[in-house]
Amino acid sequence: MMRTGDFHEEKLVAKPVDERTAVLPDGTRLRMTPKGQKTVEELVEEGDVIRTNYGTVGVVVDVSKYTVYGLPVYTITFVNVFEKTEKREVLGWINECVAQDGRILRLFEANNDEVFVVHKRSEALDHVLPYLINEKRFSLKAFVEMKKQNLL
Repeated sequence: MMRTGDFHEEKLVAKPVDERTAVLPDGTRLRMTPKGQKTVEELVEEGDVIRTNYGTVGVVVDVSKYTVYGLPVYTITFVNVFEKTEKREVLGWINECVAQDGRILRLFEANNDEVFVVHKRSEALDHVLPYLINEKRFSLKAFVEMKKQNLL
């Protein structure tokens, strides 16, 4: 899904310093995906199981591209199937993601957050879902619904 527009002041555009870094007028440093390297949407896809360095875990349901300060960034949308809740519609969003050297990082260089792909879509069925179903953290009904939506 492609969003249009910029979520920050449209007049504020980052200037590239090199192929990996851009700078805002106030000196704030931003990351960019270097040419020839994989983008976020090439590293993670719907159905992948992700984990962040701060402990969030979930199954990806969307990866969308948009711009911030004139630079391409991505939002990873996921459902957190590991928390015991009544509903599985609870989604999480990891915004302003960029890729560098095969890693999924956040736009601002001062932010050390990172997203890891724990299991690719095809591995999720073998490694993650049986555990979730056995632990009663994920219902068979929710599994069937995700399969229907082609998320797994």
